[in-house]
Amino acid sequence: GFTDLAKINCYYQFRKEDNSTADIQKNLAVTVNNGKFKFGLSVPASASYVHIGLGQYPYVENYYIENVKLEIGNKATDWTPAPEDTQGEIDDLKDTTANQGQIIQTQESRLSDLEINTNAITATVQRVQTETKTSLEGVEKSVQELTEQVSLSLTSDQVNIAIEKKLSEGVETVKTATGFTFDEEGLTVSKTGSEMSTKVTEDGMEVSQNNTPVLVADSQGVQATNLNANTYLIISGKARLEAYGTDRVACYWIGG
Repeated sequence: GFTDLAKINCYYQFRKEDNSTADIQKNLAVTVNNGKFKFGLSVPASASYVHIGLGQYPYVENYYIENVKLEIGNKATDWTPAPEDTQGEIDDLKDTTANQGQIIQTQESRLSDLEINTNAITATVQRVQTETKTSLEGVEKSVQELTEQVSLSLTSDQVNIAIEKKLSEGVETVKTATGFTFDEEGLTVSKTGSEMSTKVTEDGMEVSQNNTPVLVADSQGVQATNLNANTYLIISGKARLEAYGTDRVACYWIGG
């Protein structure tokens, strides 16, 4: 074996198959030469195995003993791994190689599945692009056909002629189904069933509720009934009225 000690204490005892002692325990003081040590044992005929202890006494805190070899004969040879250990390493290497081979096959299978999925996705995207292009072409064709139909059915000159014809027939009011009325007074917005109406003229705007004006904006200013300011009200650019707490109103001077 090998060690960094100058001397090794060794004890050993041979035992029989039934674990009974085949010889008394013996102790040796083995001298170490250039880090190597060796000693011989006489094996009783009834011995099946041996207990061997190696160490240092008195106790030394840090030392090493390694590469111990037990061999039959009267000539010590260099240390080599036990044949069964070597075979075990070979078997482990075979198992590892087999496992790696299985992992590689699994990865190859996954790559094949991924390639198939990628091809399927590519085909789906191409199909969607084709369908989208076809749909867009269909929409463009429909818009083009509709434009051509409108152009064929009524030109701009014909529209102007039609409007001039209606005006020449004495039409003074134009109404729409959405509640807009154009007449000589201006524009009135009032849907059927609504209590609110709005009239816009060249002089201003008037909002009414049940035919009663509630907001009038003209050259004289703005008049409002039940005016509600959600945040604050500024008067003449000098004062600001706003809520103060839940039941009071504050007036702040903001003028220069």
